Amino acid sequence: MVRVRRLVHTTWLRLVDLLDHARWVVLSLVLACVGLLGVWTEVPRVVNIGLALTSFGLLWGEWQRHLQSVRSLTFIDRVGDGYDDLAATYRGSTRYSLVKANQHHVVLDRVASAAIAADGVTGTVASERYVLPHELRAGVQYRRMRIKRRDTYNGPLLGLDSDLGSAEVLATDRWKLLPARYWDHLASDIMASKIALRSGRVVPQLGRSLYVDRAGRLRDLGESWLLNGIGTSLLAITSDRRVVVVSQSELNESSGGLLAPSGSGSLEPRDLHGASSAGLAAIVANGALRELSEETGIVASEVVETAFLGFGRWVEKAGKPELWSVAWLAIDSHQVRRKRILNQERPFTTSVEALRVSDPVSWDADRPEEVLREAESLLLSVPLLIGLRLLVEAYQDPDSVAGDLVRRAMATAP
Repeated sequence: MVRVRRLVHTTWLRLVDLLDHARWVVLSLVLACVGLLGVWTEVPRVVNIGLALTSFGLLWGEWQRHLQSVRSLTFIDRVGDGYDDLAATYRGSTRYSLVKANQHHVVLDRVASAAIAADGVTGTVASERYVLPHELRAGVQYRRMRIKRRDTYNGPLLGLDSDLGSAEVLATDRWKLLPARYWDHLASDIMASKIALRSGRVVPQLGRSLYVDRAGRLRDLGESWLLNGIGTSLLAITSDRRVVVVSQSELNESSGGLLAPSGSGSLEPRDLHGASSAGLAAIVANGALRELSEETGIVASEVVETAFLGFGRWVEKAGKPELWSVAWLAIDSHQVRRKRILNQERPFTTSVEALRVSDPVSWDADRPEEVLREAESLLLSVPLLIGLRLLVEAYQDPDSVAGDLVRRAMATAP
């Protein structure tokens, strides 16, 4: 008798568990059966009322579960990750270099950089826009938390949606650029750079695993669920051999309170100047000059020439693709300081400075902070440090187009 009672009790518990997990399937099946029954006979009103009440009860329960799930989800900064697995994976690679910049890491891609510099890569804007995958629905909650804290402009930008491969040649020379808005960037890339906690426990499906795979490599950009918003930075050299930098306010997402390159931001659809596709080097130059004008007031007519420096991925920003360029200006540092910053940029730009550079003979790519000895090294942002590193490498490479520009700019009288 005891065994029978246990069997009945266990069967009942399993049935309750099944009904709980498959409640919507069961309800749909019951409604379908009642609907079919109504074809041949009149369904009693009490049955319809009971089903309606059951449906509303399930909806209310689902809503309460959703609220509980949302309230239990929190995000904290990922601090102190040394990315030793990435360092071990990329060590000795002829294509990739993992470099450190003020406790952050950037994976420089030499193959992609050379292809872009040789005008061998075309960027094509996709007809569809980025849609947040259902696997990243937690990003909606993160975005909601962020835009509540401060007024966040939801401007247009472009994401990168092409697999670049890991061989000694690019997997594709046609890169798919995905239109999106800044809030999409918040819900995917920025959310992924955080540690997600649900009721105090780490959610392993979010955070680091979204951009670093089990082999200790950055996930390729096409296979990623993230937007992979494309960043662009420009180092501008004045006619009196100074480098223009921007002091950013605390409102900036990536480099708040730090010194950034003279133009630093995101690529936008308008950087293709109305075309659906163009050489990526030209798109990058357009975007960089636009950022330069917005952040410093320097216009295109005051730029002698530009050149592409390099491509990499900022690890701490969820492997965000970044592109660097250099520009030689026709104006000197005094004229730069007199420039008027656009009104919409004033909340984000504290000041614009033109800093002296050290003797190029002493430049060392492993110590890029020494190029700008006037500045406190800890105040140099990641885009600025990596840009200076690429600037030094280009200067020391006799075959580099960007290096030729830098050498001519440095040869002018200070």
